[in-house]
Amino acid sequence: KAYRSESLPLFVKAIEPDAKSKYAIAEQVKLPQNTKSVLLLCWTTPQGKLRYYPINDSIMGAGYNDWLMINTTSKAVGFRIGQYEKPVILKPKDVKNYKVRAEKGKGVPVVGKAHFNGETKTFYSTYWRIRKNERSIIIFTEVGNKIRAIKIGDSLVKTKDDTPQAMR
Repeated sequence: KAYRSESLPLFVKAIEPDAKSKYAIAEQVKLPQNTKSVLLLCWTTPQGKLRYYPINDSIMGAGYNDWLMINTTSKAVGFRIGQYEKPVILKPKDVKNYKVRAEKGKGVPVVGKAHFNGETKTFYSTYWRIRKNERSIIIFTEVGNKIRAIKIGDSLVKTKDDTPQAMR
């Protein structure tokens, strides 16, 4: 709500010779159209430079079962959340919101699959708990010829009465 523009300025602290601190714009990150809230991913390239990837994110209205999946790999990924659910298919560089069909406080099996050398192989398999006051962000990354699934718990926005906004 505080900043509305087509790009988001990122600042760096610059120390002046007279020891006064000053801030200068280091980068301008172009925002997706009609962004109300943004998730900004940042990583270091092998050359040591910072890369930014802004994602239009609806965290303000999210509930515990509104998960965000981000495929940063060069492969299509199939990811199933729940034993009897159909997998979510994410193309390379794809971002999807997914409504998890599981109860708060319960757990579900998760399985990730992708094509490797002409075969579909499981790259991830475990059991994840569905937490009542957070949604999850799943980021798929590629390291060499392997795919990793990283799950990040994202606390839901709370109102004055400490009830997550999406649960009112």
